[in-house]
Amino acid sequence: MAQKPFLEKFYSYQPEGEKKKILLALRSYTLSVDTAQRRMMITFSLDKIVDKAVLYEIEKDLCEIYQPHDCYIVPNYPSHLFSQQYLPHLIFELKRRTAVANGFFANSTAFYDENGGIFTVRLNNPLEQLPKDAGCEDILREIIQTEFNLQVRVQIQASGTFDAEKYFREHNTNTIRVALPPEKPAPVIRSALSEETAPAVINEDAPHIVIAGKMEFNISAPELIYGKS
Repeated sequence: MAQKPFLEKFYSYQPEGEKKKILLALRSYTLSVDTAQRRMMITFSLDKIVDKAVLYEIEKDLCEIYQPHDCYIVPNYPSHLFSQQYLPHLIFELKRRTAVANGFFANSTAFYDENGGIFTVRLNNPLEQLPKDAGCEDILREIIQTEFNLQVRVQIQASGTFDAEKYFREHNTNTIRVALPPEKPAPVIRSALSEETAPAVINEDAPHIVIAGKMEFNISAPELIYGKS
């Protein structure tokens, strides 16, 4: 028995534009419903890459119309369509699964070694360990396997510098900042021969007497004064 077209199955849904175009282009779809949890998962079999953001909009529309608690659409593509060009879609999905992806993957690049089965994501910052510890490599590997039926090894590499202040500012991350007291100017230590004191003058009648401001120095019998070592 032939499968009903998606828009006939979900006849209450009347999308337009790009959303309708995607649904009309479906090769097939599978529907899984968890009535107890009120969750709906739909797999779309597609022959070309579509925008993840549009799929998320379809999810939202179906939730509003059919009132499930969750609706999750999984695209499924032929394996040969996968390449490093799919990185923005991977990061888009990764952000939905873990908040760690926010900011750390900005301006990242990717390389896919098809022969070796290795997909490398090169960050534009030096903090590779945090997304690794958060399981981002495994999540990306799972997304690729689910959407392209491919078994690849994902590795995250670091490069560049990381602007922590910019990251916290853009992502409203709660951080503890210590407010330092305003710096006080260093006290001015003035000596008898400071710039406010008149220059030293030698008494012409008594050359052994040096006058500096209001102070007189007898230099007729100088002696060495040693400080403690």
